[in-house]
Amino acid sequence: MLKRMICLSLFLPVLAAAQMPDLKPPKELDALIPFLGKWESKMEWTMGAEKMNVGMTLEYTREGKFFVGKSVMDAGGMKFTETQYIGWDAEKKNFSSHSFSNWSPAPRVEWGTLKDKTFTFISEPWDSGDGGGKKIVTNSTLTWLNKDSFKMNLEMKERKESAIGTFTRVVK
Repeated sequence: MLKRMICLSLFLPVLAAAQMPDLKPPKELDALIPFLGKWESKMEWTMGAEKMNVGMTLEYTREGKFFVGKSVMDAGGMKFTETQYIGWDAEKKNFSSHSFSNWSPAPRVEWGTLKDKTFTFISEPWDSGDGGGKKIVTNSTLTWLNKDSFKMNLEMKERKESAIGTFTRVVK
């Protein structure tokens, strides 16, 4: 009986380790490391013929197998918040993104590619929460200008809206 207990105590940790999932993030996410940190921008938001300047802050952190982006947009005193989880889909060989906001009733799902200094995300059709129930497709492009700034171009063609701004790293 004692021999069995000793054998079990030696082999159980080995068996348990063999069943553990790989907790390391995919190496493809390393390409996003330059985005880590806090960023801010004044974006020019265009809605049809109307234009307005919108302040926006972003903060990217790393949590397990994901990069997490938290953004706050101030549009004329109205605050819009969003949390984005970016991962890697090995089967599709694309970045995946799931974003949850305080303005949309459903998450936005996007698929992204990184080529040279440009990171592009295109969404699946989603309910943007504008009350009309019409689903839209969002196209976001982030282009590195230097290690402390990138340009963002956001397009929502169905609503004839776009936003362009340059984000700069907030240094503490």
